[in-house]
Amino acid sequence: MALAGTLIFLIGLVDDWRGLSAPVKLVCQLRAVAILIQYEVVISFFPHGFWGDAGDWLLTALWVVGITKAVTYLGGMDGLATGSCVINAFFFSLVTLDSHHDFMATWPCPCPCGGNA
Repeated sequence: MALAGTLIFLIGLVDDWRGLSAPVKLVCQLRAVAILIQYEVVISFFPHGFWGDAGDWLLTALWVVGITKAVTYLGGMDGLATGSCVINAFFFSLVTLDSHHDFMATWPCPCPCGGNA
């Protein structure tokens, strides 16, 4: 997760600095999804098997690319992306605590700090 998140962060940083085309950003986001799939960090929704795994991979790709695009669009409005990410990080922490993944509950905590810098 950290490797894929770092890749998306770096692409966003380069995009803000140099300006990247939409196809380049999409390819990089899909590479981040491939990293998640490689380490088996996917949304498990469909039954196991070839089609179920392919559906999980597609759902994961849609989620990662969709959330990245949504935050990018919100970033154009002052403070809206940061506020939204703070709220989301808080609720992701609550969900991980509720599902007894105590270590994972600490991962979203630095996100609001970085967004406010």
